[in-house]
Amino acid sequence: MSLESYSERLKDALTDSNQVTLSRILSAITWLKAENNEISAELVQQYDLPNIVSQISENESLPEPLRLQADRLLSRWSRGIFDAPHTPASHRRTGPGDLGLVVGDVWPDRESMHREGVHASLQAGICGDHNYGAYSIVANGVYRDEDKGDEIWYCGTDAKGDRRPTSYTKYLMRSVALGNPLRVFRGKDCPGTFAPQKGFRYDGMYLAVDKRQPPRNFTKPAKGEGNFEFLLRRVEGQAAIQKGMPDSTTLAHWHAQKLEAARVGK
Repeated sequence: MSLESYSERLKDALTDSNQVTLSRILSAITWLKAENNEISAELVQQYDLPNIVSQISENESLPEPLRLQADRLLSRWSRGIFDAPHTPASHRRTGPGDLGLVVGDVWPDRESMHREGVHASLQAGICGDHNYGAYSIVANGVYRDEDKGDEIWYCGTDAKGDRRPTSYTKYLMRSVALGNPLRVFRGKDCPGTFAPQKGFRYDGMYLAVDKRQPPRNFTKPAKGEGNFEFLLRRVEGQAAIQKGMPDSTTLAHWHAQKLEAARVGK
């Protein structure tokens, strides 16, 4: 189906308040490929899609997940991204703040997050600098985090033998001192009930409000035992954590992308 047809169907679904159709069309537009000439900045403007999608985003009678779905499209278009998610055409971002992310944004793997710059490290769970503090953290079950959704006791990286904090841990110490917000991503191995089914999900901005350093068994410490731990509290006024993301459509596209990558690799 062409972008023009999707535009017309969106307008009809808006008139009828057909939420299922609206969601399906937004999802279909999200996964169009620029390389196949299915979507471009010019086509999006030609068919008045920013205005149509904004009507969905701003319609408070529609459920929040649907409005956030519209927000994700608008956010990507505002950054000049008109290709399917997580392709080489995706624009790299880095630094502090929310970077225009929308609660519920998802990535299939750490490589995709690194490529887009939303969490710059491929391995470290904490990214930032010594002036600002932490830009972002990934909670994925590596250490003994305690996750209650709006509050997380997040474990810093392994301390040295004398228990001095690592450079990454110092980023979070700086966050506690300055009160600067940071992005929080959860992975599928995150403890508790807030983990995504697969991949990694952006769950909003949090503040590091406290720290502690529990006792450590120096004879045979468990992984992360004795590390500094930080209380992260979710900033108020954000959309709810989108536990349903990634949805089945996203998972199907991830699977298709994986198969295509394997085919091309051969």
